[in-house]
Amino acid sequence: MSAWDVLYDSLLAPALIAGFRVAALGNGKIRDGLKMRAPDASGAPPWLQGPQGLKPVWIHCASGELEYAKPVIQELKRRDPGQKILVTYFSPSVKAAVERLAGIDLHSPSPWDRGADVAALIRHHQPRALLIARTDAWPAMVREARRHGVPSLLFSATLAGSSGRLKPIARPLSRWALGGLDEIFCVSDDDRDGFASLGLEDKTKVAGDTRFDQVCARLAAPKETKPLFASLPGTRVLVAGSTWAEDEAELVPVIARLRGRCKFVVAPHEPSEAHLAALEARLRAAGLRSLRYSEAGRIDGTVDAIVVDVVGILAELYLSGDFAFVGGSFRKTVHSVMEPLGAGCPTFVGPLHWNNREALEFARIPLPGARSGTAVTPVSGGADWGARLADALEAGPEAAERWKAFIRREIESRSGKSGFVVDWVLARRR
Repeated sequence: MSAWDVLYDSLLAPALIAGFRVAALGNGKIRDGLKMRAPDASGAPPWLQGPQGLKPVWIHCASGELEYAKPVIQELKRRDPGQKILVTYFSPSVKAAVERLAGIDLHSPSPWDRGADVAALIRHHQPRALLIARTDAWPAMVREARRHGVPSLLFSATLAGSSGRLKPIARPLSRWALGGLDEIFCVSDDDRDGFASLGLEDKTKVAGDTRFDQVCARLAAPKETKPLFASLPGTRVLVAGSTWAEDEAELVPVIARLRGRCKFVVAPHEPSEAHLAALEARLRAAGLRSLRYSEAGRIDGTVDAIVVDVVGILAELYLSGDFAFVGGSFRKTVHSVMEPLGAGCPTFVGPLHWNNREALEFARIPLPGARSGTAVTPVSGGADWGARLADALEAGPEAAERWKAFIRREIESRSGKSGFVVDWVLARRR
């Protein structure tokens, strides 16, 4: 074992686990994470329960990284229906989604990153290969996979130059932790440069982002939703998704400014009754009329905004829009822009969007024929946003249709990357 292995096993991993236990005293989500790893009545932890020796392909996701794994699971099952798939996850927030997902044969929370626990999982299940989605490559997990002859791949991987993993104090640890992987499929040339700076260029190649496949698949078979403003021919619609109060403070003046020229659908990120009521009060104070989605029947022209009070349909709502806004970008960090872009919507974001690689990438893609607009348009506040949206509306519905078709082609050109991951699995599984 290397000096790093000894340091990690004897000091870093125990300190990390102890930190989680202390943090659980004041954090319900962390407590849930501890509880879900508790052994059953026989004393077996969840990752050692169920049938042994099924030789699954083992896919590990931290939490939301499941979105990158979904199309890989679907493609692998399409090509080899008999191949078993084991999914492990770190966060309790993704447990229900994993349990609902078709194609998964075995699932459990991941063990704590201790060599003995990971080795026990490998001996129990005898995985053919290990796929890690996006970023969550734990050192003992990677090391034990290599020690037991399990090929490992980090896919849809990102490592921007600003990443904390490239800071001087973290760089040696990152090089050691990622160095045990057999291969890294990263998203872009910039990411490849990041991994190369750690000395990992020989095992890294650009293979794209599998989440584009998931977005395209979701929107190709949308859930049924209410028609909303479709009953008003010629109506232009902006769908604002995953909004917080800070976003809505900028949005409501935009709705008031463009009243009569554009209708709005507002889907709060957390549609609690308190949040919905506060949003409705803000709309009323601006002299605007709103209806809740669950109560909306036939919409007439006096309705300025639909307030979405259900969850799970945001991707489909984007399909009904001419434009979109993604929330969090006036609060702290923007949520994903992939779904509105997948629906073809020219998308607005606030100033706090630097965390999102797709927002940055599509902000550099000009819309054909637009005077100044891009596929993603950052705005500094409500006044700037209102002016830019008014300019886009002035271009007319024909321009909007051209823009939607253009953005969809851009998204489709980035899809199909799950096949690369499955090719790798089928060529290397033992």
